[in-house]
Amino acid sequence: MYYSWQDVRKAFFLTPIPLLMMTSLLFTVQNHEYRISSIVALLVAHLLIYIIFCIVCAPVGLLLSWFLNKYRLINVLTILMSVILMITPFFMFLGWMYTGKEIKSWWEYWDGAMLLFTVFITASYFLILKWLHGKRKVIRLSKKEDITL
Repeated sequence: MYYSWQDVRKAFFLTPIPLLMMTSLLFTVQNHEYRISSIVALLVAHLLIYIIFCIVCAPVGLLLSWFLNKYRLINVLTILMSVILMITPFFMFLGWMYTGKEIKSWWEYWDGAMLLFTVFITASYFLILKWLHGKRKVIRLSKKEDITL
């Protein structure tokens, strides 16, 4: 199926938001920190992660999405493979930034939680893309012609 470039771009930048909201809620509940200062600090940290995502993953991800969309190959499997391709360097960069140590083997990141995050990101990207594609307005000119905006 072919999607408009605006839908692909919007879906790409909206995809990490549900995961970031879910993790911030889980961190708040897990640590029993309900003070405003703790919540604001957590939201600022998640905003920084989103900005790093936009800087590190956006150029490659948008180019890959454009390529897949051009050849009408956007489906769940290609999105999953693309997410694995893009998120491995992202996690390596975040791990290096957090610990200061470089991990030699890239497959050490793929434990149960990372696979769960990857599947969640894939599902949210595909569902947001389908939602944006279905949101298009159809103007009925006559019974035979329709214009999609």
